[in-house]
Amino acid sequence: MLKQLLQDYFSGGVDHPGDGFRRLKFTVVTIFSFIGAFFAFAVGTFNLIRHFYILGGIELMGGVWSILNLILLRRTKNIEFASFVILLLMLGLFPCLLLFGEGDKTGLFWFFTFPLLALFLKDGWKGFVWIALELLVIIVLTAMNELHILISIPYSAYEMALLALSLLAVTLIVFFYVLIKNEYLILQKKREDEWAERRLLDDQFAIAERIQRLLIPGEDRVFGRLSVSGFYKAAAGVGGDYYDFFAVDGDHVAVIMCDVSGKSVSGAFVMVNIRSVFQRNITREKMSPAAMVRLLNRAMLADSTNDIFAVLSVFMFNHPTRTVVFCHAGYGPFVYYSAREARVVEVPFNSLPVGVIGEESTYVNRNVRLEPGDIILSYTDGLLDSFAKQSEKNDKAALYRLVSEHALESPARIKQAIIDEIGHLIANRQQADDISLVVSKVL
Repeated sequence: MLKQLLQDYFSGGVDHPGDGFRRLKFTVVTIFSFIGAFFAFAVGTFNLIRHFYILGGIELMGGVWSILNLILLRRTKNIEFASFVILLLMLGLFPCLLLFGEGDKTGLFWFFTFPLLALFLKDGWKGFVWIALELLVIIVLTAMNELHILISIPYSAYEMALLALSLLAVTLIVFFYVLIKNEYLILQKKREDEWAERRLLDDQFAIAERIQRLLIPGEDRVFGRLSVSGFYKAAAGVGGDYYDFFAVDGDHVAVIMCDVSGKSVSGAFVMVNIRSVFQRNITREKMSPAAMVRLLNRAMLADSTNDIFAVLSVFMFNHPTRTVVFCHAGYGPFVYYSAREARVVEVPFNSLPVGVIGEESTYVNRNVRLEPGDIILSYTDGLLDSFAKQSEKNDKAALYRLVSEHALESPARIKQAIIDEIGHLIANRQQADDISLVVSKVL
């Protein structure tokens, strides 16, 4: 039976509500009841043989109560009641040994076990109440013995005082143990909460990263006279970068580059919303980049629970005319490489990010006519940060020089040259932000 109880505890197979500590308490109460019953029957029988009839009878009754308590515990799983019965039996056992033990002092074992068991079985102040009851029993018995009232015990007043002081010492030791245990439990709970929070955060990052991977195009595309190649590299966790290229009709292709301020799942859901608004409305008649940016701004502002903003670039390329119409929101200049001038050109654009305010006067269309061989660069600030020098925030010149050196190559090869350079630059330092890049070349 003892083996089975231990197996039940360590396997967690005991059928009752509660955590591991409650399961341990259940096991201790069960084992203690079993051992107590066996001890009470054995000692009670021995005392009857020695003609200590009263003491032996009381111990046999205690054994019967222990067996009943064990049966009740196994049926009801009521640990509190079983603990009460055990402590009550022990509290009654000590004075019985004093009064009817004929000088037998074996009750000291139960005496010193009592405070340890009381504080284990009864949490907090309840355990100390039981210890106080034991002290009260000692004081009452000592007083009655000294005053010769009804009883005579085999201990002197000095020995009883030593017993009381020893009990107090044991109680203090257990008290400090309980304090240390509680501090440990608090620290353990704090660590478990931190671990759970980290797990939740990691799960959120994993979900957001999967969403982000689904949103970003996985293959390069050729749309009529525009060849497009994209690249995305995540930093630690997940950022808010999103880009897409989309055939509007036979004559137009739209490209969007976006950097959402929020991270984790919240930022990912904003990206989903931006993508949904973009793909659902970009094919509408007379939907220009400026109209799209204004629509995205209203969609983000309409979400009262959303405190996230986004910087973005939207441009639409017209195949027959090779004209680009673009609109930016807090994004910065429109950047392209001019094959005729053999240099990178920046077209300034000042505007606020979407999701900040309802003012939309800065969201206007700008036009640039391109020629075969021209290259449009769309990127997030993580790309420029990768080209950073120690003395500068970023180094556009290095990026622009690299594009110029590979201008005669395909968008995929230009993109790869930039990726290789980034890998070399950030090899010995941590990537601080997501890197997104779309290279679009006019054919």
